[in-house]
Amino acid sequence: MTGTLRGKTLDEKRYGPGYRPEPVAFVSAPFTGCSVQPCTDPVYGSVEMFVDDAPPQLDWYSRLLARLPERTWVRMGFCMKHLEDVVARSLDTMDITDRWAPWRENPPMLFRPPKLVSPAAG
Repeated sequence: MTGTLRGKTLDEKRYGPGYRPEPVAFVSAPFTGCSVQPCTDPVYGSVEMFVDDAPPQLDWYSRLLARLPERTWVRMGFCMKHLEDVVARSLDTMDITDRWAPWRENPPMLFRPPKLVSPAAG
């Protein structure tokens, strides 16, 4: 048997022993209209969110995160009010490390910049 593939991978050298990259999945949310139920306002924009570990279900925002599949980028549509709230809450969650679980080195969720729906499509 040869010594091929016996050394550390480049990712292990960069991120630590035992690191193995996971495949990244992208899906669209199965809900139509605003992703915050039971809101019936028209969709104003969408956001891609990635939930690493769902937080406790305390309010509409944490219940929304709990409905998403873990470790998958999910594109969700929101009305104007909820889009503003989701962006503000997501930024707060990422910036205020006291809100993370004590063992975490990263926030429990990530999000990408919102995209507005074109007026012709809405």
